[in-house]
Amino acid sequence: MKVSWDIIWWTGIIIMLLVFALFLLHLQDTVKAAAPENRKLKAGSIWMQFIPLIGVVYSFIVAIKLSDTIVAEYRAKGQALPVERPTYKAGITLAFFSLITSILGFFPKLTMNELGQLMYAEKTAVPFLSIIIVIADLAFFVLWIVYWAQTAGYKKKMKNLPDQLPDNSIFNHS
Repeated sequence: MKVSWDIIWWTGIIIMLLVFALFLLHLQDTVKAAAPENRKLKAGSIWMQFIPLIGVVYSFIVAIKLSDTIVAEYRAKGQALPVERPTYKAGITLAFFSLITSILGFFPKLTMNELGQLMYAEKTAVPFLSIIIVIADLAFFVLWIVYWAQTAGYKKKMKNLPDQLPDNSIFNHS
């Protein structure tokens, strides 16, 4: 039985879109974990990242505003932050690699079969751009997982943050 490469390609695209939708749903839920007055972006605006080209630019805004939302929620509840701007570095770096991989996507690239043939051919160098594209794609994938894990951690923590201690509390040493 021969499998059509078109079926494999479209299946891969559909799976990637579903996983991306789950990621955006997670980011939306992370924003919703903060009190409405602490949210620095609307939870529904997360989905703008699905729009081609605009989504790449909007991912920078989400990275900044989501970090600001976490900071505002912690401060409103009188809790100390483990870092100055949680999820900011991973989010901005992910947005940057999203931009890079989007730009590199416009360049012609070799298929895995062609890349494999070139690597094993005598006296033939693998095209430099193909190597850069593979490295950028792998970096993007790793950063995506890191950012997802960081935001998941903060989402869970924000849902469980205790309210600020009253000013007359003997435990309030600020």
